[in-house]
Amino acid sequence: MGESKNKFSLSRNIPAEIARQLRQEAGFGCVICGCSLITYEHIINFSDVDQHRVEDMAVLCENCHGKVTRKQLSKEYVRQKKGNPKALEDGFAHDIFFATSEQPTVTIGNFTMRNIGIHLMVGSDPIIHIKGPSVEGEPVLLNLMLADESGFKIVEIVDNQWRVNRDNWDVETNANRMTFRKRKGCITLEIEFQAPDTFRITRLNMLHKGRRIYFDRKGLHLRNNEGGSINLSGRGRAEYCSIGILM
Repeated sequence: MGESKNKFSLSRNIPAEIARQLRQEAGFGCVICGCSLITYEHIINFSDVDQHRVEDMAVLCENCHGKVTRKQLSKEYVRQKKGNPKALEDGFAHDIFFATSEQPTVTIGNFTMRNIGIHLMVGSDPIIHIKGPSVEGEPVLLNLMLADESGFKIVEIVDNQWRVNRDNWDVETNANRMTFRKRKGCITLEIEFQAPDTFRITRLNMLHKGRRIYFDRKGLHLRNNEGGSINLSGRGRAEYCSIGILM
């Protein structure tokens, strides 16, 4: 199937720089509802567009995009919300990504954990942990707080509810992956979900109360401000214990 183009031979593929500007101005969420799973909408009809322009586009979630397509919401309303995006109003973009009633597999770098209470604990603070459902058969509750190497909070998950800091330089959502960038070419965090029950952190470089956690080709590394370190090289696995990684 050929690439979809309009009468001006303009492709629907949005240039990366335009897409990034749209994400940044919206606080990385749908301008209407703040959902962090977004797509790109031309505020004027695509058939009449001869060039992708930031001023004539906005980011919408699939649900709100569908409402615009079905004419439940007007293009004028989208332009109005573009000027006052929901994520900037709230201070964060949000969504619920995780929905499994089974204990998930959590992977950090090459270290895999299953049936763990707290997956990553730094000092007395649980950084990644999962609580059982409040009602049998409902989803388990993923909780996570990750910062970058300077201690800036990138993303927080409280009982499966995502909160993406609007002050990130860029946050890109692509299918089942979220990528957080501190600046161009610098990925500080990358998270993937794989149905039905896998949560994976594929890139990480964070600081928490003087303790740095990162991984590279050699494995997972944890450093504290007193010179102590833990290095997990190669592939590791932990199951059926209260804490997977403790620093």
